Amino acid sequence: MVQIQIGTILKPQGLKGAVKISFEAFFLEWLLKNEFTHLYIAENGAKVPYFVETVNINAQPPILKLEGIEDRNAAMRFKQKAAFLEESLFEGYLIAADEVDEWEFLKGFMLKNADLQKIGSIKDVLLLPGHELVEVNYQGREVLIPLNEALIIELDETNQVLVMEVAEGLLDI
Repeated sequence: MVQIQIGTILKPQGLKGAVKISFEAFFLEWLLKNEFTHLYIAENGAKVPYFVETVNINAQPPILKLEGIEDRNAAMRFKQKAAFLEESLFEGYLIAADEVDEWEFLKGFMLKNADLQKIGSIKDVLLLPGHELVEVNYQGREVLIPLNEALIIELDETNQVLVMEVAEGLLDI
C-alpha cells in the first residue's frame, strides 16, 4: 500500500490530546469534499496508524484529535512528525508524476512582478486539478500564486528569474 504525505503535525493544542497540523495545500482542497477515518504518523522509521476522532479545518492551523490520545503529554510525541494517507484515497484527484515535472524546475527561482519588483523565492510548485500554483515566502508568510503560461512575462533560466503578471491585491491576502 502506497502512502503519501498529507502534512506535518506541528504541536499539541490544549490539554486533551489534540494537535495542530499543517496540511499540504492539495490536501486541504480534497478535505473540503472528503473525510478520512484514520491516518499514519511517522514514528521511529515506521508509519503507525491512528484513528481520527475529529478534524477542525476551520481553525488556523487546523486541529486534529486522534483516538486514544487523551492528554497534552501523549500528544507531544507527535510534534513535527509527518502524517500520511493511502494514495488510493486520492484516485482521480492527484496529478500524474510526469505532469509534475513540467514546472518543478522553478523551485528556487526568484519571482518578480511585471514591475520587476521581487516577490520572493519559489519554495514549491503545487499542481492541483485544473490549475498550478507557486508557493512563495512573501514578507514572512506563505503565499500561493496561480501559475499560468499566459501570465508569464519572462522566464530567465540562466539567472533563475520568473517574471509574471500578479493579480493586484493577491499579495495582500
